[in-house]
Amino acid sequence: MSEERDRRTLAYMRERIEHIHRALREDPLALTEEGRIAGEAILWNLMALTDSSARLSDELKKRHPEIQWEQVRGFRNVATHAYDRIQLKQVTNVVANDLPAMRRAIDMELGPRDRGIEQER
Repeated sequence: MSEERDRRTLAYMRERIEHIHRALREDPLALTEEGRIAGEAILWNLMALTDSSARLSDELKKRHPEIQWEQVRGFRNVATHAYDRIQLKQVTNVVANDLPAMRRAIDMELGPRDRGIEQER
C-alpha cells in the first residue's frame, strides 16, 4: 500500500473523529436514550472510521501498537452485523477510551490539524 493511500485514509478517519466530537458538543445527551438520533450519527461515523482502518498499511499499524487494530476492525463488524444488539455504553466506551489514542496516532502521522487537511489533498 502506498503512503499516499494511508494519508488519505487517515485524513478521512480524522474527519470522522471530528464529526463525533462535534455531535457530542452539540448534543451532550447524544449517547443516551434521549439523544438517540445523534447517537446513531455517532455510531455511523464510528462504523465508517473503523471500516477505513482496514485500508491502512501493515507498516503504519506496526508504528502504532498502542492501538488494538484487530479490535477496531472487530467493532466495525459488530456494529455492522449486530447493530440491533450494540449498546450505547459500548459506543460511549469506544469514544471515551479508544478515540483519543487513535486521534494521537493520526495526528502523529499527518501532523496537527491546524495545518489543514485541504493542503494535504
